Formats: sequence, structure tokens, C-alpha cells
Amino acid sequence: MNLSERAAYIKGLAEGLELDTDKKEVRVIKEMLTLLTELAGDVEDISADLAMVEEELFGDISGGFGSELYEINCPNCQEVVQLDEEMLMSGNVVCPGCGETIEIEIDTCDCDHDHEHDHNHG
Repeated sequence: MNLSERAAYIKGLAEGLELDTDKKEVRVIKEMLTLLTELAGDVEDISADLAMVEEELFGDISGGFGSELYEINCPNCQEVVQLDEEMLMSGNVVCPGCGETIEIEIDTCDCDHDHEHDHNHG
């Protein structure tokens, strides 16, 4: 049950009590229930707006950008640093823990050799 539904449910419970609306206490309760209903609607609107902003800024959190996250340990402070593919390919990453630059070497060779590359220039 979302907030608006819960507010409507509580308002319905109060109306079911058939309280005397001429009493000051009942008018206060009625105004509080109206306020509660409006606030619930506003909170749900803000939540929906925030979700749209988050999606615009960050894409689909389940991987909408199509990039995987990688984790490395900083060689200086051993803090785990998360990197996306773009950061990884840049070759240099600044550790958020200690501020040191972490140099990353990536072997981009797609050949079948393990560590030997034919570099004959002849």
C-alpha cells in the first residue's frame, strides 16, 4: 500500500466513526487528515520526480550504461576502488581514499599468444 492509499484508508476509518463535525476536535482531525492526504501525494510526486532525475543522471542502475564495474585495491592504502570501463581504459585513476594516482596497465592485444608478441620490424 503506497502513502496515498494509506492516507485514504485512515481518512475512511475516521469517516466511519461518524464523528460530530461540529466539534472543534473533529474539525482539527479532519484538517489533519486532509493535510496527510496532500502530503502523501506530494511525497509520491517528489519520489517519482527524483527517480526520473536519477535515471537521467545515472542511467539504469542495473547496468543501463552497458559498462561493467571493476574493483581494484589501491597499492598505496589498499582501499577497494570501483572503476567503470572508461576509467579503466584511461590508465590513471585517483584513489578516493588516499588521493594517490593509481597507474593501470591494460594488455589490449587480442592475439592468441600469452605474453609473447611478434614485434619483428624486418
